[in-house]
Amino acid sequence: MVADIDSDGDGFIDLAEFVEMNRALQAASTDEEEMAAAFAIFDLRKDGKIRAEDLQQVLVRMGRAGSQLCSIEECRRMISGVDRKGLGHVDYDDFKRMMTPLVLP
Repeated sequence: MVADIDSDGDGFIDLAEFVEMNRALQAASTDEEEMAAAFAIFDLRKDGKIRAEDLQQVLVRMGRAGSQLCSIEECRRMISGVDRKGLGHVDYDDFKRMMTPLVLP
């Protein structure tokens, strides 16, 4: 663990390294809170699931699409594109995977 934080490789964690570690931890916490808040916007029933009907309703409320512009079938296709388990809805893990950028080595 020390090696991960010890950026200058001297075997010790100095104040600057400690501060940077805390900043990274706080950023991760904030990101997770923001992700959960974003998920909650679409989780209209507050049951941990985003269904096609929920997605359509939120899109209409946001003014991004009228019901004729974003049919329930289109919302179902969007949901199925993210629903890794094939359950017909997007859970938090699916949502987080979709919202987290792909990190390449």
